[in-house]
Amino acid sequence: NGEGFTVSCRASALGRELFRLVCEKVPPKAGAGLVLTHKESRLVMGRTLLQQGIGLDENPTLSCTFRSTDVMTAWRVFHGTYPQSQLQEESPLDGLTELEGASLRQHFECFPRSLRSLTIGPMFNETLVGVRFPSQLRHLTLLHVFDQRLDHVHLPRSLESLTFGDKYNQSLDRVNLPSNLQHVTFGDDFNQNLNKVSFPAGLQSLTFGASFNQALDTSKLPRGMKSLSFGTDFNQRLDCTKLPTDLETLIFGPNFNQPMDGFSSSQLRTLTFGPSFNQPLSGELPELRSLRFGHDWNHPLDFLSFPKLEELLIGRAFKHSLMDLEQLSCLQTLTLNFDARFLDFTLPEQLETLNFGDCYDQNLSRLIMPSGVKSLTLPFTRFFHMQLGELELPGGLQSLSFCDNFNQSVEGIELPAGLQSLTFGGCFNQKIDKVKLPEGLQNLVFGMRFKQSLEGVTLPRSIKNLTLPDSWNQRLQNVVLPECLETLTFGHEFNQGLQKVKFPESLRSMTFGFWYNQSLEGVLFPSKLEVLSFGNRFNHSLEGISLPSTLQSLRLGSDFCQSLKRVKLPSNLQRLTLGGMPIPVDYELPKSLQSLSSQFITVSCL
Repeated sequence: NGEGFTVSCRASALGRELFRLVCEKVPPKAGAGLVLTHKESRLVMGRTLLQQGIGLDENPTLSCTFRSTDVMTAWRVFHGTYPQSQLQEESPLDGLTELEGASLRQHFECFPRSLRSLTIGPMFNETLVGVRFPSQLRHLTLLHVFDQRLDHVHLPRSLESLTFGDKYNQSLDRVNLPSNLQHVTFGDDFNQNLNKVSFPAGLQSLTFGASFNQALDTSKLPRGMKSLSFGTDFNQRLDCTKLPTDLETLIFGPNFNQPMDGFSSSQLRTLTFGPSFNQPLSGELPELRSLRFGHDWNHPLDFLSFPKLEELLIGRAFKHSLMDLEQLSCLQTLTLNFDARFLDFTLPEQLETLNFGDCYDQNLSRLIMPSGVKSLTLPFTRFFHMQLGELELPGGLQSLSFCDNFNQSVEGIELPAGLQSLTFGGCFNQKIDKVKLPEGLQNLVFGMRFKQSLEGVTLPRSIKNLTLPDSWNQRLQNVVLPECLETLTFGHEFNQGLQKVKFPESLRSMTFGFWYNQSLEGVLFPSKLEVLSFGNRFNHSLEGISLPSTLQSLRLGSDFCQSLKRVKLPSNLQRLTLGGMPIPVDYELPKSLQSLSSQFITVSCL
């Protein structure tokens, strides 16, 4: 900020000691490393101040400036191709904010003070005792095989989120969790008793993986915790458990099926049960906004207990009346996965989202749909294909989705003029060349089995997002893509040449699937493209390929092994992912690059 400060240091001290003292005064800066200079010379870390002429004056003055972090150099440090001797003389990691894939012990000795997010490599399984984490680290993820005790590990006080990999299954009884910790997530193997664990008072969310199935009767969960989520195996009674008083979100996994009689909470807003739950739900939940039941649930519901409910999902086994549904005056989203009879009840007039599951098998002509419905998911039943042409869709409908089993022609169907999003389910595979799509449509998504050509299809110019499924592998040369298209996503099986394809200039993002592996010679990419992502099988040279100058993110998959020495990458590129390819030491990357990923190591200063 232009202001000076004073530090005291012996003239016989090394440059790195002075550098450390200055760093204590100057906060780290994302994307930039600190540089100290005396007169015209840069401070040398491995030489004494006297040897550098700094101790000759009574009160020597040094200048502090920041230089941009070189992510290529940072990547080489963690890849092991950067000279250790040079690392002692420079600070190439300053300004780095994110690191993924640190897997060697020496990596843990050079973490920069600017680091905010750290993901330890997938094969690392050594003790963290003695590791000095950066004092401002906020996010720590321990991946896959890590399964070491944390009893004597000093986690930084700044840590906000801690995520464990699937293999971690160690007791936390004696672990000192940082006071600022807000989110803890366990992997699939964790199944330890929590009775003696001291969670910090400020913890906001606690998420368990598949195997956790411990009683919480004597566990001390912070009263201010907002979210609690259980995995597959959890099936413990909660009637003797003291849940946090401020809990807002409670999610149960597939196996939970314990009594909830008298369950009450003054703050709970979201309650989700898995497919096995089939117990009566009673008690007062005055602030509940979202209630979701799974497949097996089949009990009457007292709607007066949920005066503020906005979302309700009921599973396939439900066979009770919904006659009092209108009492839910705040209900906005309703999902019915069972065979509901609308003769028994009336849908609330204020409803905005209505979803039917594939088990719904009633005549839709009896359905009086609220005029305010904006989002609708339709089933496929023995009645449905006969009624689709006669079904009167709400005039204000903005989103229409078909369930997975739907596979009928939609020719002649008058879709609402205001429709913005249209999604077909997994089984849909019908020609749409004679389908009249609304002129204002913005999102078009096809399900997994759609294989029809788009030649001759009139796609509305207003479409911004087009998603083609995994099975789709058709030529695009004679397809007229929408003028306003911004995002184009191909499925895994698409593998067609793109020469002579006319992409709209509005296109910002293109994503190719797993099997795409075609030469890009002669391909004209749109001039405003910002994101270009290839799947794992792509392995064609980029030499001579004209990539748009606007490109900010480029991803090349694990099979890509072409030389980049003569490839001209855009000068504005910010993110580069090279999959399993090693980066040549002498390769010069754009100076604009802020995130680099290759061979399971990612460095970023974004």
